[in-house]
Amino acid sequence: MKKLSVAVLTASTLALSACGGGGETSSTADGGNELGEHRTPDESSRCTGDQAGGTITMGEYVMLPSFSPGQGHYGLRGGAQSAAVYDRLMRWNPEAAEFEPQLAESLESNDDNTVWTLKLREGVTFSNGDPLTADDVAFTMDLHKDPAVGSTAKTDVDEIETVRVIDPLTVEFELSEPWVGFPFALTRSAGEVIPEDAYTEVGAEEWASNPIGAGAFVVASNTPGQEVVMEPNPTYHGGPVCPTLKFISIPGSQATLESLQNGEIEVGYLRGAQFVHDAVDADMQGFLSVISSGRAIVMNNGAAGYDGIFTDERTRKAVAHALDRDLINDRLTGGLGQPTSALLAESSRFYDGQRGLDYDQELASELVEELKAEETGTAT
Repeated sequence: MKKLSVAVLTASTLALSACGGGGETSSTADGGNELGEHRTPDESSRCTGDQAGGTITMGEYVMLPSFSPGQGHYGLRGGAQSAAVYDRLMRWNPEAAEFEPQLAESLESNDDNTVWTLKLREGVTFSNGDPLTADDVAFTMDLHKDPAVGSTAKTDVDEIETVRVIDPLTVEFELSEPWVGFPFALTRSAGEVIPEDAYTEVGAEEWASNPIGAGAFVVASNTPGQEVVMEPNPTYHGGPVCPTLKFISIPGSQATLESLQNGEIEVGYLRGAQFVHDAVDADMQGFLSVISSGRAIVMNNGAAGYDGIFTDERTRKAVAHALDRDLINDRLTGGLGQPTSALLAESSRFYDGQRGLDYDQELASELVEELKAEETGTAT
C-alpha cells in the first residue's frame, strides 16, 4: 500500500475580544498570515478487494477515553477513532463546502428550520449484522441527552425537543428553536448511531471497550490511553475498506510533526501556529482548519448575579482598547497567528464584518481614570 503523509492542521486564531459591550465597532489589523489552500488526500480512487492490506498509523492528540456514546471530539480527543467504528449520519465536505448525507440518505428541514426530517440509507447494517433503524437513531439521541452518560454531544442534542420515528428508516427532529446549522450536529458524535438492542444487551460498562457500530472499521485490540488497532468492517455500507488503522498516543504537536516527518505515523493533528506553518512550508498534504476565538477574554456583564466592575460597559471597553493584539501575537506565536478583534475571524466563512474595538492605549487610560474618579470621588 502506498504510504501517505497527511497532516490534519488546526490553527488557532488569536481573537482577543471584549464580549458584551455596545457602542460602535471599528477595524483592527486584518486576518494576518495566509497559509494557503489546504490539500486533502485524493478520494477519487476507491478500495477494491484485491487492494486490501497495509496499515495506516495515526498519532492522536489525546486518545479516545472510551467508546461510550459521545466521547470523541475531532482534534481534541479520539474523534477519528469513534467515527471509524460508528460512522456518522452526516459529513462535512470541505471541497464542496456543504453538509452531505453519510449514514443518512437525506436531511431536509421545514421552512423555519425547526423540524428536520432524516431518511436513513437502505441496507445499512451494524458490524454484528443488525440493521440500522430509525429506532436506533432515537435511542442514540436519548443516550446523549442523559447527563449520566457524559456525552460531549449533549449541548447539541439538547436543542432537540422531540424525536419522532416515522417509519423504520425515517426520523423527525423537532427543535426548540430554529437552527439552520442543525446538520452540523449530526456530523459530530451525535451522529454516531448506537444499536439499541446490542447496547442494552451488553450494558454500558462492556460497551465502553467493545463497541458495535455501522462504521468502516471494527476494534481488533484496545490498550486504553496508548494504542487502538482497527480492522476493516467486511459489511461496511460504503464498500470494501483497504487498510488496517492503528491509533497511537503522541502528546503535543512538536512530537507529532517529527513523527510525520520521520515516517512513524502517516496521519496526525497539529495545533498551534508555528507547527501548522512548519507543515505548510514542508508542503505536507492535509486539511487546514482555522479555529476562531483561539484565545479570548470573556467578561461577565451581569450574569448569575454578578454585580462587579465589569457590569459597567466602560470597563469592558477599557480592556478591549488596552489589548495590543499584534504585540500579543508576536510574543505568543512569533507573529504567525491571526490577531483580530472579531469573534469569527476574517478568514472564517462565517465572518460577517463585525469587529471589536481598536487598540487605543490612551483611550483605555481615560476610561480607567473616569471609573476611578467615580469610585473615589477624585481623579488619580
